[in-house]
Amino acid sequence: MHKRKIRVRLSSVMFGLAFAAVSWVSAAAYTSQTAGTDVWVSVVPRPSQERISVTVPAVIGFVVNGTADTQNQEALSTENGNILVPNVKVESVEGNQYTLVVEGSPTLVIKNYSTNVKEGQEDAENPERVGIGVKVTGTISSESTATGADGVPWVPIAEKPAETQEAFKNYRLSLGGKLFSKSVDGGFEMAEGIEIGAPPAEEYGWTAGGASLEPFQQELALGVEAGGTRSMYSKPEESVKAAKITWKIQAVPSGTNP
Repeated sequence: MHKRKIRVRLSSVMFGLAFAAVSWVSAAAYTSQTAGTDVWVSVVPRPSQERISVTVPAVIGFVVNGTADTQNQEALSTENGNILVPNVKVESVEGNQYTLVVEGSPTLVIKNYSTNVKEGQEDAENPERVGIGVKVTGTISSESTATGADGVPWVPIAEKPAETQEAFKNYRLSLGGKLFSKSVDGGFEMAEGIEIGAPPAEEYGWTAGGASLEPFQQELALGVEAGGTRSMYSKPEESVKAAKITWKIQAVPSGTNP
């Protein structure tokens, strides 16, 4: 059984209120000196009953399990077992010797509490609500800062990192198998969003604000690849990286919930 010493996981709750527009058309015919009908069209915004509430990870972290063996040329990835995420700590240090302790599974959890008013009850005084699915798309910041005594910054990239000295501390992320490989202003976005299922609002109810009392919870595997080889990461303080993720969240149209 894995040890669990880290009890705080940073998450951010995102709330959104969407608005839809409904048009009313009024026509007034009147007698004038010329034949014809005058028509006025007005568009009045009507607030939607949709409530988007999703808990997502705001920060991810990983540790490269390096080695002092200068002959070790292993490629670095979570798949190879030499990059550890997310709950890893250095338990003890004696000279150049240290122990890494894994305290959780390499997954992140997204919780969806989003709901909408049940079809046909849009104008009811106390309408029933149903859970709705969402699509989440993350972006990793391209901002790089130097960490460790070597002064080399961690740099996110879209391509698979090379096993070379030049690629040292380059890294690529994936979540739920979706790569952060689309270049956007300020970073790299997931090339494809992840659909999260609808919460059981009809079964468990909802808050006064419209969020489901129980979420749909989905675990997503976090994948990390790093450039260089294992022997290049010989110091623990130079082998740890934390990165910020920002999110775009969209409701999944009714009838297409995952």
